[in-house]
Amino acid sequence: MKKLLLPFIGLTFSFNCFAQFTPLSGGGDTTFTLPAYADVNSNYRTYANNIFGLLEANRVPTGLLLDYAFDFTEPKTFNGVTLQDSTLVEPGIFSELYKTIFTGKFNNTASLRHPHVHDSLFYIARQKNVITLSGLLFKYNAIDPNAQANGKIDVVSGKLKDKYVSGVWQNPYQEFTTLAITPSIIRFKKKSCSVVLPQNLWLSNVGSTISSIQFDAGDGAGYRTLAFNTSVSLNYADTGWKHWTFKVNRTGGLPALYTHTKVYFGNPGAGASARTTGAPISARGAEIDVRQTITAAEAFNGVAASARVIVSYRNATDPVIRRPLIVAEGFDPGHITAPEEEEGVSDFDDFITTVNNSFSGNLGNLLSANPSQYDIIYVNWNNGTDFLQRNAFVLEAVIRWVNANKQPLAGVPQGNVVLGSSMGGVIARMALGRMDRGGGTLNGAGGYNAHQTRLFISLDAPHLGANVPLGL
Repeated sequence: MKKLLLPFIGLTFSFNCFAQFTPLSGGGDTTFTLPAYADVNSNYRTYANNIFGLLEANRVPTGLLLDYAFDFTEPKTFNGVTLQDSTLVEPGIFSELYKTIFTGKFNNTASLRHPHVHDSLFYIARQKNVITLSGLLFKYNAIDPNAQANGKIDVVSGKLKDKYVSGVWQNPYQEFTTLAITPSIIRFKKKSCSVVLPQNLWLSNVGSTISSIQFDAGDGAGYRTLAFNTSVSLNYADTGWKHWTFKVNRTGGLPALYTHTKVYFGNPGAGASARTTGAPISARGAEIDVRQTITAAEAFNGVAASARVIVSYRNATDPVIRRPLIVAEGFDPGHITAPEEEEGVSDFDDFITTVNNSFSGNLGNLLSANPSQYDIIYVNWNNGTDFLQRNAFVLEAVIRWVNANKQPLAGVPQGNVVLGSSMGGVIARMALGRMDRGGGTLNGAGGYNAHQTRLFISLDAPHLGANVPLGL
């Protein structure tokens, strides 16, 4: 019956077509109201209601009618039986699948949460070092494509109408099942994490038929039980794509249903890792010797910011800061876009990868085993979108910490080199300038003694401001 809607495909359609619609027989959904400035095009729903409006809505057994829905994706593909590349689930696919189900709501039998509400709950549930899952399992109906030919439905002036034979209603509806479970992200920089499926992120109209959910993480451990709100710990031996398979066991002798996804573990770049004691120094640039959180000594607008500081010594046999290269990272929205990542979307590992891919011999030499090269102190903001002033105060604290802990190289005290990348360049300029002027309460009389920095490198930093698209 979907072919009846094809002439309408050419009409203008807004992404928010499902935002404020109501089913033919009334409400029942968690409400969501778009802001006044939103552009809502209701033409599709008006057209669909015209076609399906003569049907007796209460006759749809599940309350969900695929023919009435707007097809963001095809639910029949995710049937819980077929596992192939086309049925891999990721957050975008999951969202489209649920929106398709949601827009198919045809009567009050189905009580569905609005997709925007679910997206908000999903986001709120995300946390550091945890991959959060969300799942859906729905039965839904579709009109048998041969219903008209078989005398089970009438088409009157392009509108669908229930069919009665000798006063007996003819059932034109088929029943299908769709299953999907998605991780909150499909790339995670570490090789270990926890996985959890919160009960409030499980969407279903067949809850009473589920006996258990199992999870094969592709780590050789096979299926393990995945109980609601109970975390499962994963620790992979290597990096790469891991195939996750979920098994939904059902009661009443019903066969199990399956869905799957893939998640990449580890940074595909240089691969920074904790240094092994006594390890060769040939890879010192990709080794992490110290991780430490440093908090600003001063607050800005009542809040003191902090940063995770990563130290990679130039020489594993001499674990002391002697010749510091302090790297202030740039704009990092990871705490918003990837709250699972402990150090945001850019970190020391990405810095090493960038250096290795630069084809610059001089820059690459910073990672060499030559004891005359630099100890790298990488400053990773805990809030990479915070006020510049707030993170500048953090950088001042980092510089003071470095100065308090560094020792001479071959008997000669070494000045710091501060490299600020992108937004980090603006922050570094602010921090060094204030320290040089003796600003704040801890910088003394200012000058070189306050920051002990001999060279400041500004790398692609917008010192005159940046043009940011309004949509961001």
